[in-house]
Amino acid sequence: MTHQAMAHRQGLEPRDPLRVLIADDNEADRELIKSCLEQAGLPVIVHEAATGPDVIALYQSVRTDCVLLDIFLPGTSGIDVLEQLKALDIHAPVIMFTGFGSENLAVAAMKAGAKDYMPKVNVNPQSISRSIRNVVDRVAMLRKIDAQHEELESFARVLAHDLTAPVTALQGSAALLTHEVSNAPRNLEKIGRLSAAIAKNARRMGAFITTLSEYTSVDGVVEFGSVSMHRVLDDVLATLEVTIRERQATVTHDALPEVTGNSVLLTQLLQNLVGNALKYCETAPRIHVGASQSEDDGWLFSVKDNGIGIAEENLQQVFRPFKRLHRNDSYGGMGLGLATCKRIIEQRHHGRLWCESTLGSGTTFFFTIRPPHGI
Repeated sequence: MTHQAMAHRQGLEPRDPLRVLIADDNEADRELIKSCLEQAGLPVIVHEAATGPDVIALYQSVRTDCVLLDIFLPGTSGIDVLEQLKALDIHAPVIMFTGFGSENLAVAAMKAGAKDYMPKVNVNPQSISRSIRNVVDRVAMLRKIDAQHEELESFARVLAHDLTAPVTALQGSAALLTHEVSNAPRNLEKIGRLSAAIAKNARRMGAFITTLSEYTSVDGVVEFGSVSMHRVLDDVLATLEVTIRERQATVTHDALPEVTGNSVLLTQLLQNLVGNALKYCETAPRIHVGASQSEDDGWLFSVKDNGIGIAEENLQQVFRPFKRLHRNDSYGGMGLGLATCKRIIEQRHHGRLWCESTLGSGTTFFFTIRPPHGI
């Protein structure tokens, strides 16, 4: 399965049609299933395959939300094809079909990893619609659990790494400070340096905890209403005023509209994006916040900078939690800012967030906010 196909599955929008692959060498049976899907009113895009190799090829090349797989195919069995699908995708969303209702076949199919089993004699608009929906929802939940498990593992690694350094420094500075205090006031200058080191590492730990809190708070209950993006940007610029002045940055913007959303989350979003534009720039930052009407009557926003840019192979990776492209301490951070932005837009506002960039030539982040009926 391609990375693009996996990304599509994980980012499936509620109003998107489901992509169903019917794998059966009997054309009449394929037509029956298509007719049932049409009668059920289930919004689907159907792909068809008559052989095992065709099933595998289609699953790898097109987004597939559910596979309706006959247990008997020319030259192979549906069980063998299912095992090949699971080698590509551990959570392959497969419903196994057979013309011969058999408890043994059902048990074998489920043991092999099918998410559901249905004799063809039981196929009707209601049963097939219900089965597809259940499988799609179940697989989506399994993928979410996997993603959360991976995120927790990353969190544990980052927590151990990023807290060890400041804690060790705090302990060392505190021990030295205790020793120097006994010789005060002769060593007041050294005591001052040690106190500053303790304060610095305490701030690092505080920033770490704050970032984690912001990332996890996105999942909380929030209220949606009319939000002035112009006012949101004003608040962001006021918060970042000192950094903007120190970096001699220029921030411009288009006329910004009112949208339906959550003002706190959208402020967090813009603050992260503008803050990154200020951070990842080796000259005087020039930042422009743009806005235009999108095709679905929502809004397309952009945050463009003249910073260091992002290599093409990292354009998707930057949104992964705890993913940091710079391993040294040149830019700092935990790698949660853009992951938080993605959750704010895609999980809470049901829009999209992506970026375009050329290494060394700046980056533009784009995000969409749907009209009120899309929230």
